[in-house]
Amino acid sequence: NRNDRYDEVYNMSGAGAAVKAPRAAAKKDRTTAILITVIAVLLLSMLALYIFSDTGIMERGTVYVSSDNYEVTGTMLPYYENLAYSNMFDQYFNLYYSYVYSGDATQAYNAVAQMMSQYPLSAFFDSAIETAKDFIALAEEAHKNGVSLDDEELASLEETVKEYKNNALGAGVKKKDVRRAVELQLLASKYAEKLSEEIEAGATEEDILAYTTAHKSEFYTIDILKYDFSLKAADFDGKNTVEYETASRLMDAYVTALEEATSPEEFKKRVIEYEVRRDFEDLMQANLGELEAPAEEMIDSAKTKLTENLYKWLVEGEDFSSSLTDDATYAEVFEKVSTKLLATCTASVTNLDKTEKYTVSADDEALKWLSGDDAVLNATKTVDASTDDTYAKSVYIVTEPMHLDESETVDVAHILIKADSKATDEEKATAKAKADDVLAEFLAGEKTLEAFEKLAETYNEDSGCVYEGVYKGQMVKAFEEWSFDEARAEGDTGVVETEFGYHVMYFIGEGGAVYYNNAMKGFVDDEYVERVEALVEAHVTTNDKAISKKTSITEAEPAETTTAPAETTAAPAETTGEAAA
Repeated sequence: NRNDRYDEVYNMSGAGAAVKAPRAAAKKDRTTAILITVIAVLLLSMLALYIFSDTGIMERGTVYVSSDNYEVTGTMLPYYENLAYSNMFDQYFNLYYSYVYSGDATQAYNAVAQMMSQYPLSAFFDSAIETAKDFIALAEEAHKNGVSLDDEELASLEETVKEYKNNALGAGVKKKDVRRAVELQLLASKYAEKLSEEIEAGATEEDILAYTTAHKSEFYTIDILKYDFSLKAADFDGKNTVEYETASRLMDAYVTALEEATSPEEFKKRVIEYEVRRDFEDLMQANLGELEAPAEEMIDSAKTKLTENLYKWLVEGEDFSSSLTDDATYAEVFEKVSTKLLATCTASVTNLDKTEKYTVSADDEALKWLSGDDAVLNATKTVDASTDDTYAKSVYIVTEPMHLDESETVDVAHILIKADSKATDEEKATAKAKADDVLAEFLAGEKTLEAFEKLAETYNEDSGCVYEGVYKGQMVKAFEEWSFDEARAEGDTGVVETEFGYHVMYFIGEGGAVYYNNAMKGFVDDEYVERVEALVEAHVTTNDKAISKKTSITEAEPAETTTAPAETTAAPAETTGEAAA
């Protein structure tokens, strides 16, 4: 353009008219050649960039996290990003599947997929970087302590790598990149397990007790009975009606009665007495039909007898009698009232039992009191939450002050042969025979826990084999009854039928108290985190420039989903299984 403008000015001056044509042609030829050269260079550069990107040469050569002996490159990171995504997806899926959609896998999957799509890619990249730092720190310490992968673990590594295809995790990611990422993960996981075992072995009772004291809200609970009195003025056409005032006065009387109770049994008896007094006459009116109301003496006598019968049934465990009078005229009416109040009082007394956690700070008046020194055995407390339009008071009595759960646990192992409730008799018989054969095979061998676990690798149809610290109420009924049988001894075996199928059982032995096992897990987890953070500080170097650049890219891109299978992280995972309730 500049040359053309120069020619135009030159020709307007009248000079060079004779050489105009050849000179202009020559200049245009040179311009065309330059343009072609520039375009060719750009095309070649774009082609080279595409080839480099597709082969992963640039990312493979970029180290994001490193130590003296290990490194994580840009083509290893997608594996750890996928790991973060898969772990998060699995956690949410289990939550949605179990509690939101009640076993509907399709709805749970769709809901979680929709939710996960809202996460930015930078979230998974950040997680991958943190995972890489932990893996490298643990691997470096493993190298320092002579810990390496054995032949079986290396074989497992190759099996994992086979699941991936080139570029399955993104452009340029090859199997060799996945192999390096998984190898680092397995080595880190192996040392992580060793580290956790060392921490647990070194923990003392003093350590665990100190941990429970420092984390009271996690381990200390208080057992109480709680009864709620509630009345709405709107249900009586206003607060000043005779009915509302009568009902509220009755409540006030029994609030005081419950406050004065000196034992849980007395507290329950007064709750029963209140509900009988509150509902008896209304139920009588509803069931009298054409009969006249009985005399007050008969009604009072029936109330007293019904209160005693309900107390014997609900508190003392004796048989319940619905008979309240010998008068044949009203016997049937009283029996109907008695049956109705049996259902009402049973529900109320059953719901009295509550357990609350210790708290150091709470706006709730009751929780503050329950966590304080005044909440001793049989102490009572009333909390008034009434408003201008409602009567709302709650009365508490302490049945066991703040305490640790010292109930005992057991350690057991099982091999499940599935045969659920939908199985035919023939399928159940086949499953039972297989369970018997597995037990026979075990008894014919070394009869050790290690041998049992080895058989589980072949036959177990549950996700877990060994269950440590099993407490009452954790497992299904038949499984629990076998495990907690008073005659149970170490090494005992048997076959137990549950709604899941047939369990080949192996009794390992008694475990610690519930609180101790839970506190030990918490102590080990916290100590593990601190140790790993120290190892990261000691061993790991990050390429902050490359990380910053990558983060700015992922923040600008929409989140994507991946379908590669989830893997375990470095921290040792706890097993779960179908025997759990």
